[in-house]
Amino acid sequence: MDRNWLPKDFKIIRDSVHSDIIVEDRYLKIINTREFQRLRRIKQLSVANIVFPSADHTRFSHSIGTFYVMKKIIAQISEQFQTLGFEIDERDKEIAIVSALVHDIGHGPFSHAFENLLRTSTKDHEEWGADIIKSKKTQINRVMRKIFDEKFPDEVVNILSKKDPKMGTEKQIMFFDVLSSLISSQIDADRLDYLVRDSNNTGVKFGNIDLDRIISAINITVQDHKYCVYIPEKYLVDIEEYLFSRYQMNKSVYFHPTKVELEEIIRLIFKRAYELNSTKKLEYMPDVLKKAMTDQLVVTEYCQLDETILVNTFHEWSVGKDKILARLCCAYLNRDKFQKLKILDGSLVNIEKFKFDLMRILKQRQVDLITLDNSYFWIQKEISFTMYKSKKENIRILNKLGKLEDFSEISKVFSKDINSNINEYHGNFTYINLDILKYSNKKVTDNTISEIEELINRYDTRSHIEIEYKYLLKEHTFDEITNYLAKTYFKDFTIGMIKEQKDTYYDTMAHEFYNAGETLRIRNVDGKYFFTIKTPISDNKRDIIFNQNERFEFEHQIEINEIESCKEFIKDKTATMIDIENQFILPLLVIKNNRQKNILKYKDALLEISYDDFTIIEIQGDKYQEIGKEKQIEIELKSEYSKKIVLDNFCELFTQNFNKLILTTDSKLKIGMNTSKKQSIST
Repeated sequence: MDRNWLPKDFKIIRDSVHSDIIVEDRYLKIINTREFQRLRRIKQLSVANIVFPSADHTRFSHSIGTFYVMKKIIAQISEQFQTLGFEIDERDKEIAIVSALVHDIGHGPFSHAFENLLRTSTKDHEEWGADIIKSKKTQINRVMRKIFDEKFPDEVVNILSKKDPKMGTEKQIMFFDVLSSLISSQIDADRLDYLVRDSNNTGVKFGNIDLDRIISAINITVQDHKYCVYIPEKYLVDIEEYLFSRYQMNKSVYFHPTKVELEEIIRLIFKRAYELNSTKKLEYMPDVLKKAMTDQLVVTEYCQLDETILVNTFHEWSVGKDKILARLCCAYLNRDKFQKLKILDGSLVNIEKFKFDLMRILKQRQVDLITLDNSYFWIQKEISFTMYKSKKENIRILNKLGKLEDFSEISKVFSKDINSNINEYHGNFTYINLDILKYSNKKVTDNTISEIEELINRYDTRSHIEIEYKYLLKEHTFDEITNYLAKTYFKDFTIGMIKEQKDTYYDTMAHEFYNAGETLRIRNVDGKYFFTIKTPISDNKRDIIFNQNERFEFEHQIEINEIESCKEFIKDKTATMIDIENQFILPLLVIKNNRQKNILKYKDALLEISYDDFTIIEIQGDKYQEIGKEKQIEIELKSEYSKKIVLDNFCELFTQNFNKLILTTDSKLKIGMNTSKKQSIST
């Protein structure tokens, strides 16, 4: 390294992301303060290391990285400001660089997960950070004032909090706005470091952006008599890649289901600790946490809080007398997680249905529970994030005509027209711990647990997703196909018996269920009756019309062949909002089917290959008229959803051997309705 250009007093920090980082002595003095060194004991990604074992990097390393990125940005924009007739004062550069260095100084243990744990305090990490920097009792404040001047800490806080300075020229005030946005906005020094750093330490490649190119894309101009940051259009693809990286890191790392769950478990640990402490049943509590719980925490004491204190406390609680607190602490310490629930499509509607059924079981078993959401055995977390917020701290693009436009107006990928479809992500996570449920109430017996486990299985997504391929036979025969399967897979192909079944489909007079892609059916087979509801997985209307190969299927046996007895089940399981109490549900169509179910073990998946020779019967008043016949093969996956690729592979080979089969996405009901429509037209 050529050291001739280096500053007189400096240190080189070797960084895993940016390689050698030159740190001048004045910044090193800030880094060496006890408040900054505390960041070594706070992980950057909270509990993500439980999912990604190498994600042990800290707020300390990220802060050094943000400092490095900010220095590069300052170097990039200084010359541009000169061109615009404004010379950046060296002190302003120092404020910007130090602000980047200390921007995370207020984070507590487990980073964002720690916020709101101290329920008597409303401060977030940014407010604590401001207090730490401004308090004359902190070492970092004293060092800043000694190196720079008395006003320096306050001006750093102004930058971080985006509080406009009261003093200075108009140009200095405008420059302040630019610096604030470069520290915290939709494209800033903070994000540019943590995306690359988090990607590097988790092993996830999504955040591996071209950092140098993005920094070189940052430009300054004047718009509406104000300085503003812009990106030339030729760098549009780089910004799109950067935003996609943020989205993917959010989805795969920052909001990973296990990370979300464990952060919620930490919240429940403190909730239980508060409850026990209020009744003086908490056996152990460090003094600093006692003060935190009673809102007596001052800045210097807050700076004592780090993850070592909390983890040691969790160890103590994990062997304590309170079983609920001990179980929660073990869940964190030993990755002994809750059970993640797969509640159908994960929608809030179905989650609320599950909660209602769960509460009904507990009530029937005389288990007193006011609300599920405040229980220690239940976790429900809704998350959402956006790739680009077009109404907040916009990214400006200078187009080829020299006009500044918002990023979403010029990017086809992030266009405002599709903003709501691809830029936003919403997810609902639900977890349950039946051990804690038993600890919470002595009335919870093994029979109650068994009933809840049965409920969980009933709502499990895979238990209800019907995944199949359907083919109409026009030229091939069932015997021809059987001979091929028996010969090719003779050890793994089992031929079933032919059974007659009668399916009666029901709907409102306006065919509301059919039009929404849902079916209501009573099946009579072997003298037994089964009521089935099939409903689309997707809310997308196009999917409902064109994709009937994957649907939710809910079935239960009924005693009498009457649709009236199924009304509660219809209200519970259909997605279509129809007031069936005040509507007639009438027979729509009848399908008589001679079905033969055959089983094939193909690779590591189980496939059900059904031959259907069915007759379509139209209902007109009290008259039943045969209007058509069809022959069909259904190949349904009976294994886990992950084996769908095996189903796809088999069906591809299958259709190569029987190339005159007609692939269809139409259900038997739709085939019958289309036949009925054609009959009406011809008549």
